[in-house]
Amino acid sequence: MKLENKQLRALLNLVPPSNRQSVYAQIMLRDPVTWNEQFVIDKGESHGIQVGDPVIVPADNGTTAALAGRIIAVSRHTATVATLRNKKCTFSILLTESGQYGFLNGAGGMTNPVITSLPVEGQYGVGEIVMTGGLSNQIPPGLFVGILLAVDDEGKATTIRNGLYAEAKLKPAAETGNLRFVTVLTRTVTGSKK
Repeated sequence: MKLENKQLRALLNLVPPSNRQSVYAQIMLRDPVTWNEQFVIDKGESHGIQVGDPVIVPADNGTTAALAGRIIAVSRHTATVATLRNKKCTFSILLTESGQYGFLNGAGGMTNPVITSLPVEGQYGVGEIVMTGGLSNQIPPGLFVGILLAVDDEGKATTIRNGLYAEAKLKPAAETGNLRFVTVLTRTVTGSKK
């Protein structure tokens, strides 16, 4: 009960971007096989939720909104969320210190998500903050995603792939394994109450 109360209070304090509305939802179903990759929430089309909408939760510090995933399927009264670890969860990101854009791709299971398509010449550091890039109209820019992890034992932040682009690992800001409640940032809310 204490954990649920803490999660609910933190969700109520999150402020959505100006062009979005918050729809608060409860996780109602998780498959043990895909526990960290996706879950089903108790809100859907009747609450204005659409495929592609971002799902946020409080970051580990409890005061900052962190992107947990995005909606990948919607029915009238439910929606399926792909977390950042899900291979179906991809979107543009911005590394705040280096100012470089790339793409986040889920890797499946407990594996950390991978950031690809970073310019080879960029200067990247372990611990660099990763935000959403906003290169599509579905995921707004500026949502906290996580930080860069070291990709090897030497502490490098990136690996060069085929001499074409740099690749990095992400530590998500939101751990979704013990969540009960989330907020969906909808573009429009039609029909019924949130």
